[in-house]
Amino acid sequence: MRKHKLNDIFGQQNIKEVVSISLKASAEKNNPFPHTVLYGPAGLGKTTIANAIANEMGTQMKVVLGVYRDWE
Repeated sequence: MRKHKLNDIFGQQNIKEVVSISLKASAEKNNPFPHTVLYGPAGLGKTTIANAIANEMGTQMKVVLGVYRDWE
């Protein structure tokens, strides 16, 4: 079960702090949240954080899968 708010997520304190500042700035300026790329190995909470950002902004998240393959 994924967390719905940024404060409900355990760990990743440095990322949560940066995202929280961006969320507050976006809300104060009435601007959309800036485009963001979350990357790293599986299990770090990238999707959970993205979902929390969407919920905090009152929008839905759109998931795009990017796959890198080195064919050489």
